[in-house]
Order: sequence, then structure tokens, then C-alpha cells
Amino acid sequence: MHWLLLLLVPVASAVSLDECYTMVETSPMAHAPVNCEAKTQREADGALRAVICLALLSSLTKPAPALGCFLLCGMCAVPALRFGLSAADRKSLCAPATTAQTPGLSGSVVKKIIAAVLLVSNAHGYNSGFANVTDALGHLLQYMSRADTMVLLTQPFLMIDFLLEHVNLAAKVRGGGPSGILANVSYELWRENVLPFQSLDEKRDLYWRWRPTFYRTFSSAPEFTSAKTITEAVKGLASLIPIAAMQGSGSGSAFLRPDGQHIITSVPVTWHTGMGAIDLSSQEIVENGGSCSGTAVLLAAVLRSVGIPCRVTGCSDESAAAAKGNDHHWVEYWDPSFPGPFGDAWHTKEGVSKGNAGGPWDGASGPMNGCMRGLVGKNAHDMIYSASWSSKRFMPTLWGMDKWSKTNRWKGGIPRCKSYCSKWGCGVNQSSHYNTSKEGTCEPPLK
Repeated sequence: MHWLLLLLVPVASAVSLDECYTMVETSPMAHAPVNCEAKTQREADGALRAVICLALLSSLTKPAPALGCFLLCGMCAVPALRFGLSAADRKSLCAPATTAQTPGLSGSVVKKIIAAVLLVSNAHGYNSGFANVTDALGHLLQYMSRADTMVLLTQPFLMIDFLLEHVNLAAKVRGGGPSGILANVSYELWRENVLPFQSLDEKRDLYWRWRPTFYRTFSSAPEFTSAKTITEAVKGLASLIPIAAMQGSGSGSAFLRPDGQHIITSVPVTWHTGMGAIDLSSQEIVENGGSCSGTAVLLAAVLRSVGIPCRVTGCSDESAAAAKGNDHHWVEYWDPSFPGPFGDAWHTKEGVSKGNAGGPWDGASGPMNGCMRGLVGKNAHDMIYSASWSSKRFMPTLWGMDKWSKTNRWKGGIPRCKSYCSKWGCGVNQSSHYNTSKEGTCEPPLK
């Protein structure tokens, strides 16, 4: 469940971040939607320095989310962020509460928080010319993990710069592309599959900045600019990743494309089997290499940097017949110019690196089949997911499926078993397609 669920307001006139974090960690209400009305002694007892919580307002169909103590309490406790709230908002959102004072807050709190962040950013020169900056920034703030919120509260200007850079550069590549190939990308598709700075729970690269790095490296490459379809563009970019040097520093020799045009200097991306969770960010893959999950994260970042909607897809544990105890991930990218393997606009491609071109286009590789053989219908762990920024389902990975990960390093996912099982079959013999009433659904229940 997202951390963006609750609001705990202290009775004390001032609250430190440590106290705010402690309240979230120790509250029995901290990870479940609750009713706003005070019904328990705990809620009614002001001596406990906590009052009732906001009801859960967010859903996939309702744009107004409830905010949690972790962000709002932090906003009130950090002077640099509290500065962005108006005097009236500071009084209503940050003032001490009493048992007789039921917080009459609604989804409008979201807009106030976003407006405060934007005001602080504008005051320090972090401007955005994007017309939908409020909505885009709100989408990132609403669903980002608690770990990201920690950075916002402890290093506000670093995180504000990071967030607005993603908003501005994602907006820059929206709806255009070579030959107008991205003209049909809807705002909702862009917001969910181009704008986010995260695919799984990789390191955020707050200083390395993958989006401007990849935009500079690939947006003007002929392999991209000459493309007539999104798939042509993806194939062109995938052909460059194994040989392009993207660090922008280092002592590697200058890279020349086959046409002799210089891109940048450094070391090409290499393949390393069994890279751990810490080796998942784009910076770490570029500098140290990576295996399937890391190169999928890298490919998704490259595609997003030029405006191509995409998402990382995979399983947390392959079948015993494939590689039990090993995860596998690949990329789904969006191209409506022709049907993908599932009959819609989503197409598949595994990550690439020097000496490894990945698996087939729109086909199932051996490791992908391993995911399908290991899939168990209605089982949240043995499942194929596509990463989703705003999904209310937690996406388990081999390295992150414990309570701490769910609380602090949230990554949403959409079950994709219907598509993959219907096309290629699932289960030990890949004979389950989940397309009949007898087989029923394969999707795990939403908890």
C-alpha cells in the first residue's frame, strides 16, 4: 500500500523529521486506509499527540490523493519547504491540533503541496515552462516512494531540481519525434510511461542524471531521427546502446558510429551475468555493466529520454526448469502502427549490451519462457508484471519483496499474465492460457 494514505498531525507546536518518521513507523494505522471520523480512544486522546487520519482519496479513477504524514508533516517541519505554503495554509495544515479539531482537509491538500514546491522552486530559479507542470509534478509526488520523499525532505533543492528536470525534459520530447511518430502518444500514456524517473527500485542517479545524458547522446543520432515508426526508432537505439559510450567522462577511446560520426567518449555498456540489485541504475549499468534486469532498465531509460512510452516487465523468479532463484526482466514499448504479440500496441524487447543483442523482437526468449513456466495463477509472487508508476499493486522482485521494501522502496506493477499466457502459455508445460471460463483468471487478487 502506498505511503500516500494517511496524515498524522502532532499536538506539539513543532515537529522534527525524526519525530515525523517515528510516528509513521509506529502508528498501527500507518499502512491502511482508515475512516476520517474519530472512533477510537487512541484517536480521541490528545495526550497521544496524534489525531485522526485523512481517508484514502486516491484511486486509479480519482485524481485527488490523500497525503501522508511523511510528506505533509515533513513540509511543515522543513523551513525551506514550509516557506512555499501561504500563511493560511501553514495555519490550517501545520498548526497544532486538538481532539476537538477534526482536520477538514480534502484532495485540495495535494494542490497546495504541489503549489508550495513550485513556489519554492521558482524562488530559487527552478522554473518550468511546461503548461501541465502542476499535474506532472503532482503525479511524481503522489506515487514516488518514501525513500524519494526522504531525499525531498532532507535535500529539498536537489530533489526539486531532479523532479523538475524530469518534468521539463519529458515534456520537451512529448508528442513529436522524427516524422511525428510520437504524435499519437496520449497525455495519460506519456505521464505513466515516459515521465517517471524509475522503472523498478533502482538508485535514482541524483547527480549523474540519466535523462539529459541519454537525450544528448541519442536524440540527434540518425538511427533515431530517420525512423518512420516507433519500432524503427527502438531498433535504431537498441543498435547503438551496445557500442555507444554514455558516461561523458573517463579515459575510454572516442566512440565512432559506423558512419564515422562522433557521439561521446567513454566505455560501451557490457554484459555481466548475475548483477545484484545495487547494479540496476542507468549510471551503474553504463559504468559497470549489467545483466537482464539492469540492461532492461537502461533500455527503458534510453527510450523514455527521447519520448517513447515503455515499461520494464518480468518475473521475480523463473521456473525450476529454467533458472529457479533467478529473476528476468525485459522491456515493453508502445507502437500503435502495427499489432504487437498480444494484439495491442505493446511490443517486447530484451535489454542489449556489447556482445549481447538481447532476445527476439516481439518473441519469447528462453528466459522469458522460464518466467511463463514458473507462473502460478493468482499467485502474487510467481507472476509476470509490468512496472507501473501509479499502480496500487506492489511489484515483487527477487531482491525486494519484504515489508521494508513495500514500505520504503515501493514499485507498482500491473499483472500481465493474461497477455503472456494467452500468447505463449504458462505453467510447467506452458499449457495454461487462462482464456476459458474453466481456467478462470490468472491475476492475483488486489490486497
